Amino acid sequence: MSRVLIIGLFATLIAFPVMAEDTLTPLTPEELREQVGGLRTPTGIEFGLGAIITTYVDGQQALQSHLTWTDQGVVETTDGGSLAGAAGAGIHVDGSVPGLYLPGQNGGTVVLHDLGDGRIGSVVLNTADNRDIRQETVINLDIPQLQNLQQDFANQKLEMNLQDSLSRALTNVNH
Repeated sequence: MSRVLIIGLFATLIAFPVMAEDTLTPLTPEELREQVGGLRTPTGIEFGLGAIITTYVDGQQALQSHLTWTDQGVVETTDGGSLAGAAGAGIHVDGSVPGLYLPGQNGGTVVLHDLGDGRIGSVVLNTADNRDIRQETVINLDIPQLQNLQQDFANQKLEMNLQDSLSRALTNVNH
């Protein structure tokens, strides 16, 4: 994942406090450790990131994929699924991404989850009639040193503003 995306994610977290819905239950520290790996920014701030994509077809869990960032790299696991039979339903996929084919009325459904190479993505291809399809993506971000990160960000912003003001003042003096 690129540094620009990581910095953008941190800036968003710092600028906009998260408002949790009443129906959401926070993970316990033990659950979070199981689902989140760890990374360290160049400035020494450690954080954890994990993601779970779950696709439900006709009220049943069809496919679930987990992503965890670790010090050794990205780990992706997908529970269940085979793409066998998709071509017979008129859905042609190359099989390079973990997925599942489910036959249905007058066609079928292919569910693909892709959690590698710096992206979290899922695709549903459906040719079947009367399907109820729902996808959930849960992203867990753990920043134990969030207060330090916010302070560092505020200090860097102040420094940039001072440098910008000084640069403008010097430019105006020279004209």
